[in-house]
Amino acid sequence: MTSPAAPAPARARPAALVAEVFAPAPLVLGLLVLLAVTLRWKVSAHVAMAACWAVGLGALAAPWAVPLAAPVPVLVALSRVRTGDHTPAQTVVGALIGVLIGLAYTAAVASLR
Repeated sequence: MTSPAAPAPARARPAALVAEVFAPAPLVLGLLVLLAVTLRWKVSAHVAMAACWAVGLGALAAPWAVPLAAPVPVLVALSRVRTGDHTPAQTVVGALIGVLIGLAYTAAVASLR
């Protein structure tokens, strides 16, 4: 008895492969910007990542979830100010950086579709 022939491996288009490899680049670049700003002025990375998550969830997974996800970065910001770890301005800048990272990442992922 012979075994059935294995299907030939699918060949990825070079452009699609490059796009897939570099899709996380906005995340890395955004984290480097966050680090660079934080070295000079303490910015809330917690709020930035919560904002990035909220944007990504809404844009990539479930647009209907945006109203449900939007309060999360706000609550994280309030907790960071309440605990005395950040000023309100530091949380606002963190949220802005997070939104920009999220938008850049979702644009990169959307280009793969």
